[in-house]
Amino acid sequence: MILFNPEHNNSDCIAISRVNYKSNYSKIPTYREIADKILYVVPFTKSKEWSYENEIRMLSKKTGALKFNKSTLIEISFGCNCSEMDLNDIYMLVQNTNYPNVVFKKAIKSKTNFCFDFIDVK
Repeated sequence: MILFNPEHNNSDCIAISRVNYKSNYSKIPTYREIADKILYVVPFTKSKEWSYENEIRMLSKKTGALKFNKSTLIEISFGCNCSEMDLNDIYMLVQNTNYPNVVFKKAIKSKTNFCFDFIDVK
């Protein structure tokens, strides 16, 4: 056994940790299980403080603009610092391209809580 001081980590070392001593073998995850964690846990995890957003994220193998059925877009929410000009530009773009079901909302600072409220716009 060779003992090193973990506080003086060698720059070539990418990880250092105490050993976990167990009675049974630990299951070693497959590459698929590791990929699933990277693919589904990391990009789809956010602090609970943001849960009011009720956010859904989508990952795609493609880059750039994605095609989707226009009837599936149902809401566009703007941040509280979004300018009126940007809001109007996006509103006009959506209206002029015939998205039938879109509701527009804008975040405003709550007057009573440390959070945002969303109001309907347009």
